[in-house]
Amino acid sequence: AVRAEGRASREDLELVGSAIPSQDFTDTTPRFSVQYAPAENSMLYVSAAKGSRAGGINATTGLAANEQTYKAEYNWTYELGGRIERSRWDAAATLYYIDWEDTHLPGFPLTPGINTLITRNTAGVTTEGVELALRAQLHERVNLRAAYSHAASEFYRGSDDPGSGAFCGL
Repeated sequence: AVRAEGRASREDLELVGSAIPSQDFTDTTPRFSVQYAPAENSMLYVSAAKGSRAGGINATTGLAANEQTYKAEYNWTYELGGRIERSRWDAAATLYYIDWEDTHLPGFPLTPGINTLITRNTAGVTTEGVELALRAQLHERVNLRAAYSHAASEFYRGSDDPGSGAFCGL
C-alpha cells in the first residue's frame, strides 16, 4: 500500500489590549508511507512525515520586543519498521530519525529584571531511536513480554538558551 497525505493548518494568535502584534501561522504538512505485507502475518513499512507547531506570544509584561514572540517549530520524522505475528509469539521493531528546526525551548529571557520562563526558539535537535517489542506465550496462561526503547537526541550546533547564563553561570 502506498499512501500520501496532507494536512493544512492555520492559527491566529492575538492578545486583546496588548502592544504585541498578532501572530499568524499557516502550514501544510505532508506524509508519505509505503507498507508491504510479504505474508498475512507480517508487515514492513517506511514513512516520512513533516510536523509543525505554531509559534506564539510570550505574554510576560516588560519583555523586550524581540522576546515577545517566538517562531514556529518544524520536524521531519523518518521511520522504518516491521511486525511479525505467529500463534505463540510476535515481534515488532521500529527505527526512527527526527530532525527538528527552530525547536521551542523554555528559557529565561535576556530582558533585565524578568525572571519568568518564556518560550524561545533554538536552532534544532536531531533524534535517532529504536523501539523493539517481543511477546511469547510460554504456556496457556503465561505470557512473556519484553520491550526496549532508546532515543539519542543531540542539539544542533548553535542551539542554546542564552537566558540561562544569567542564572546558571553558563
